[in-house]
Amino acid sequence: TDKVETNPFWLNYVPQPLSRGSNDADYVGIEITTPDGNVYKINRLSDITGSEAGQGQTARDNITRWLPNHHYTYTFNLKKTEVTATATVTKWNEVTAGDKDVSIE
Repeated sequence: TDKVETNPFWLNYVPQPLSRGSNDADYVGIEITTPDGNVYKINRLSDITGSEAGQGQTARDNITRWLPNHHYTYTFNLKKTEVTATATVTKWNEVTAGDKDVSIE
């Protein structure tokens, strides 16, 4: 615990399913390699259960697809022999603007 380091990492995706079949190669996963050469794998992001922020962190079903208008924050905890993950799901903030005429030439 004295060597804990937190590094934010941003990655943007368009909405999509996290699996397209039942074979291992059909799932979206993640592989994390640390500077000292340790490799941590989560083969199926769709196995991670999410909680919805603003709703008392109530448990939800596994996140099997990324939906439009939602923001997904994954937290990965690396230990010597394993990696665990949690996810928080929030709606995007709605932003509205007034009308503006644009002239295209």
